[in-house]
Amino acid sequence: MTIRQVQRYLLQPCTSRDNSAYPVVFFSRAGCKAVLLWVEGGKGKKDHFLKDAEQNIIAENSISDIRTQFPNFPKGARLRNGIKCNLRKFISTLHAISDTSACEQSACGIMLDAWNLIEDLAYTLNAPSLPEIRRDKLVDNVYKKILFGNNLPSITPKGRKYRPLFNSEEIKKLHRIFRTLFFDIYRSAPTKLGVVFRDVYELGNKSAKKRKPK
Repeated sequence: MTIRQVQRYLLQPCTSRDNSAYPVVFFSRAGCKAVLLWVEGGKGKKDHFLKDAEQNIIAENSISDIRTQFPNFPKGARLRNGIKCNLRKFISTLHAISDTSACEQSACGIMLDAWNLIEDLAYTLNAPSLPEIRRDKLVDNVYKKILFGNNLPSITPKGRKYRPLFNSEEIKKLHRIFRTLFFDIYRSAPTKLGVVFRDVYELGNKSAKKRKPK
């Protein structure tokens, strides 16, 4: 995730020892959420989520809870000023991808934003599956399709539009890597965050079973 993607949400940074940190809200349903602080990489560091002095990822119920740990956090900041990652919407979008029709730009946008945040979270938590996923050429090709499907002005030529079509192998791979990442995250994350990802992991499994041919 780039700093330009973050800035388009009009976030207000708070000062941390690492860099400017931005609130990110992961949620799967009403009342099931966790607020984290995303930090841009740079100077050899990758994008990641902030940890406390004991190297535990910071995950709270609200920005107010986080503010107690970071006195310099803007007083006027509200939950709506953060990036909201709706994991339930991500799952429904993922399972709606078909090998018979091209993926719409709106769906590619949901997929790309969530993918970047989930990968940064998996990196922060040292998810055991992440190194292999990053080495997978098929995963890299699928990511590029989703990226190009956003038709960003810096990538897509003026007057052109790209709508990716995924084959069955690519769709199965997408389902597999996120099921694995969700599992790794909910097993490694602190309670508040773990509950969110356990919820979406179970939701993903239910959705997958419904889609299986009888």
